[in-house]
Amino acid sequence: MGQGRLMAGIRANDACSRRTFLKGAFTLGLTGLAGINRESWSLPRTVEAMLVPVMLTPFREDLSVDTYGVEKLIAFYRQSGAGGLFANCLSSEMYQLNRQEQLHIAALTVKQAGSDIPVVATGSFGENLEEKIRCTEQMAETGVDSVVLITSHFADKGQDNRVFLEQLLALVDRTPGIPLGTYECPSPYKRLLSASAFRTLMETQRFTYHKDTSEDMGQLIQKIEISKGGAYKVFNAHSGTAVPFIQAGGSGLSPIAGNFFPELFSWICDHANEPALSAQLAFMQQELIRAEKIVSLKYPLSAKYFLQKRGLPVQVNSRARRTELTKSEIAALDDLYREFKRWCSDLDIPLTKLN
Repeated sequence: MGQGRLMAGIRANDACSRRTFLKGAFTLGLTGLAGINRESWSLPRTVEAMLVPVMLTPFREDLSVDTYGVEKLIAFYRQSGAGGLFANCLSSEMYQLNRQEQLHIAALTVKQAGSDIPVVATGSFGENLEEKIRCTEQMAETGVDSVVLITSHFADKGQDNRVFLEQLLALVDRTPGIPLGTYECPSPYKRLLSASAFRTLMETQRFTYHKDTSEDMGQLIQKIEISKGGAYKVFNAHSGTAVPFIQAGGSGLSPIAGNFFPELFSWICDHANEPALSAQLAFMQQELIRAEKIVSLKYPLSAKYFLQKRGLPVQVNSRARRTELTKSEIAALDDLYREFKRWCSDLDIPLTKLN
């Protein structure tokens, strides 16, 4: 089956009714872009912040993509309160997926997410600008709401922002009508997006999603202020600043720990600005900081083990990380699982029940 027919078959008619990340108050300037159907641009949620999980890729024992596992994982994210999905990211082991697999997973995610859950996916792969443009176009054809561009894909580590912006804006100019996003991915190296560069990209009126990995509240607040009233919204990858980030007006969270306990991050997005819960929020923030070391243990193996304990049909394996979890690492994850259930009980957060 040809790639175009494959994508069309997976997409069905879902793309026509898809929406962006933003509520009615965040009306975008993208509605006039050629070729983009945006009949519904608002969230059904009653809050302005959301969890956007960085999706894992389940594999079978032979390390082929487990489509059934992907579908179950998407259903789990939805039931846990996720407001969007980030497919084909570093957590997805995107560098270990071939192009056909990347596109197939993105299209499947769009189909499974339906019309009410927006999907973004990385699409800036290629050895040169021409290849990156083609990759962006291919990813857009899957029906995702935004094609995410890795910031370090547009300049070498030693090159300055002028080169970075020149290359990235060239892609913007040559991909008219495609909504875009940015991601400060740590690989091949971490290129942080300065506040001035963020403003420049926002002024193109083409960007809707930014995953920030700076872990710097000063930088985050600057970008939040710039984003006000516009399409380009900031999502924080750092669980250690989850609560203050949402309290400062951030649009949502995209941490790796969202693959462990998405219910908690959805709860933070919903309740971070409620004074009556200040003590609980402060406690939960400290617990998330403490949990980060365990969450990071041979990630994404740690996340897959945790999800398996939660009942998801996923193998604890990885193309990117071939070593196994040790007994001590498994014990630490088991302890974290028990703590997670206690947190949810104390906060009266229902655990997601898998069908």
